[in-house]
Amino acid sequence: MTGGGRRARFISARQDLKRKAVNYQKGLELALTPDLVSGFETVVNRSRDRFVASVAPLLAKLRALQTAALATPEAAAAFIVETQAVSYAIKGLGGTLGYPLATAAAKSLNDFVHHRDGLDAKGLDVIRVHVDALYLILAQPQAEDDPTQRAVIDGLFQLTEKYG
Repeated sequence: MTGGGRRARFISARQDLKRKAVNYQKGLELALTPDLVSGFETVVNRSRDRFVASVAPLLAKLRALQTAALATPEAAAAFIVETQAVSYAIKGLGGTLGYPLATAAAKSLNDFVHHRDGLDAKGLDVIRVHVDALYLILAQPQAEDDPTQRAVIDGLFQLTEKYG
């Protein structure tokens, strides 16, 4: 043993730190009343509207960057990074706010661009199809059991698998 023979000591926290660390205020009630549930629904519905309003400019930005992506490798790299960020954001919030198909389409897009360092014309087409699908999905009501919408999502995953 190469130690100096000293034993480990436990140092107790100061009392004022203990008081600061403990929250004595009452948190959220566990019994959900109808008024509380109604309030939560209102917040989620407002967030849905903001979600669609915030996603549309992001998709428009992707379309604008896509046209420049074939010009230089640097533009393609910037486009890939932006596509990863946008698809990740949509993937994370879509299902929570009532857009499960948007989440699925964004996941497919994120899977396609994840760990990608370059793009060819075919890759840009795959991204374009995903962006167009996201526009359509966000423009209409969501019905996860709709066979047509489900077929579109399945087609996106097939594109990602084939060209990814």
